[in-house]
Parts: sequence; structure tokens; C-alpha cells
Amino acid sequence: MLSYLHGAGLRVEAETHGHRGRPDIVAEFRGRVWVMELKVVKKGGDAEKQADDALLQIIEKGYADRFSDAVLLGIAIDDERRSIEEYRVQVKGREFTPQT
Repeated sequence: MLSYLHGAGLRVEAETHGHRGRPDIVAEFRGRVWVMELKVVKKGGDAEKQADDALLQIIEKGYADRFSDAVLLGIAIDDERRSIEEYRVQVKGREFTPQT
């Protein structure tokens, strides 16, 4: 994912250290910051829950706190197919409600 974004010309950082943890990827595109957390879905796993958990981790650990206008992106990646299975997106400051 990191290589793809970098190859697409985005400014990207991986595992940037913060006082409450490290987001997997922070990217800047057209003046907007995207904070991404990736979760791997093992065979038989719940991709929707993993995507929810990834987004909640960004929110709860404050990964986007240092950015005034960020997009938060929780991504679930299928372990076998190595592709994005599910994702959740939220603009910073708007409430997120996990899927039920």
C-alpha cells in the first residue's frame, strides 16, 4: 500500500511515532492529510469488523490529532487475496458509528 501511494506521487510516511501509538500510513494528497490504519483479515475473519476496528483505533489513539483537516481511513486487507476487502472512512470531527 505504501509503495503504491508513493508511486502515485503522494507524500507518504509510514509508522510515524506519536505519544499514543503509530498510524500505519499518513499521506498528503491535494492539501488534505489521510491517516490510514490497516488490519489483516485471516481466512474466515470478519472484514467489516476489522475495518471498524482500524478506524476506531485511529480515533481512540488520536492519530489524526495533529492535523486540523484529515480524512481517517480504516482498511481491512484479505490475507489470501492481498486486496482491500472492506474500508471505513471518516472526515475528522464527524462522528463514526461502527457497522452492526
